[in-house]
Amino acid sequence: MTTETAPPKVNTWTAVAVHEGYALYPYEIADLTEEELYDVRIQIVRGSAAPVEHVDDGPRMPGVYDGEDLIFEVSDAESREEFERRFTQASAMADGLNRAGL
Repeated sequence: MTTETAPPKVNTWTAVAVHEGYALYPYEIADLTEEELYDVRIQIVRGSAAPVEHVDDGPRMPGVYDGEDLIFEVSDAESREEFERRFTQASAMADGLNRAGL
């Protein structure tokens, strides 16, 4: 028996903040120090690369996914402002991809 509940596989692009294999909720991002934010990766993902909700563990990023389902990744933000700017840019890119039907 598995403890995973997978969301439906859709081809909607989304920006995700990832820390140590977990997709972070906004309140978790707010709780991180600037030093911890340096290690957070921002990804644009869909389908097989999207986070999978684990009942006991929260949203985890998959270990294996189709390479076409992750198109952007950036990390090493030097400040909270830089992280927020990068995340906003990644979210806008994901929205643009969805509007373009890609």
